[in-house]
Amino acid sequence: MSTPRRSWPWALGRAGLAVAALVSAMNAAGPPPTKHGLLPEPIVTERQAATTTGSPATLPAIDGTIRPEFGSSQNEMPTVRGPYLGQAPPGSTPEIFAPGVLSLGFHEHGLAISPDGTEIFFVAASSDFSRFLIMTTRLVGGTWTLPEVAPFSGGRNDGAPSFSPDGSRLYFSSRRARSAGGAASDDFDIWYVVRNGDSWTDPVNLGSPVNTEKHEANPSVMSDGTLYFQRIDALGALAWDLYVGTRRNGAYAVPEKLAGPINTDANEAGPFIAPDGSYLLFQSNRPGGHGVMDLYVTHRTGSGGWSEPVNLGEPINSPFSDWAPVVSPDGRYLFFGSFRNIRPIVPTYPAYADYVTSRLGEPTTGKGTLYWVDATVIGASRPKEKTDYPARRERVTRARPRRPAVSST
Repeated sequence: MSTPRRSWPWALGRAGLAVAALVSAMNAAGPPPTKHGLLPEPIVTERQAATTTGSPATLPAIDGTIRPEFGSSQNEMPTVRGPYLGQAPPGSTPEIFAPGVLSLGFHEHGLAISPDGTEIFFVAASSDFSRFLIMTTRLVGGTWTLPEVAPFSGGRNDGAPSFSPDGSRLYFSSRRARSAGGAASDDFDIWYVVRNGDSWTDPVNLGSPVNTEKHEANPSVMSDGTLYFQRIDALGALAWDLYVGTRRNGAYAVPEKLAGPINTDANEAGPFIAPDGSYLLFQSNRPGGHGVMDLYVTHRTGSGGWSEPVNLGEPINSPFSDWAPVVSPDGRYLFFGSFRNIRPIVPTYPAYADYVTSRLGEPTTGKGTLYWVDATVIGASRPKEKTDYPARRERVTRARPRRPAVSST
């Protein structure tokens, strides 16, 4: 079976950070052919074309719900209270997370929630994927603040925020200059900021041997500091694979590429590692998926390896692109980005929409937004451990014929 060509922009998601650096090379190569799980440009399916704005089948807009706690008018600053921006918890069917409040159709993805649940970071991007910003909102005095560009973002393309499990660091990817006053980097590196009271320190490049002249992006860290991330081995090659770096004596050893069945000849990107390392979520366009890019999970086995990755299936995966899986610190919800929404989202607070539009341009339906769903599907996908081996050996022993005794005389 032939493997799918590594194509853009369908391996986006948290992996989408590399797109800005590779657009010119990919445009020169021309649009990719239609193969399994891939679509040529323009990025429109028959289903989407039937619901394009202005057509007879145009769907109604998704209205950002105005609850009493949001204020009585869209011209007032919304008062959003409670966990997860006051949103009603989802069930087993994915729902847009905070429509009109946080999700507006700016390719929102890469959600990161602090361990205490009082701080949220996420990525917003332009519809052509050329500009990426890390946004943030905080729970202050019981009220969530209006999202704004994070204090360490905005100058260069930044994305893929990810908290350390203890909340002391926030890792992210960036093309910013590696030294003060220097030129923007040609490739993405992994950076981090350290919590300093209610603020963050200046960004620090994670350095060698994690960062190289290649693209390193989408960091996810275990409680012991073990780092999972994705790397594009060669500019223009779009060979996206997952790597792991372990800490030894306070420094990272040379990262190792994860072996099969996790990495394949297709694209693997956007890793999320459980704090205890018990499971790994990622996105892939390997054959056999439901759409252009699907979410997968693999579990740690008793021998220390990884189980065969399991597709999270429908309705989590869709006929479109689904990417950037993240589990909330309490383990209850799975967040991810998806291209499945083709309806415009009416902002609850127009001033916020204007704020983001001034930096990223107009949002475009079908270019991605945040979804969340009950996370029980992750545990349900865990392979059952085989525990009947001792009994099998006992039955074999009993069934084995005895050798006749040998006389010593």
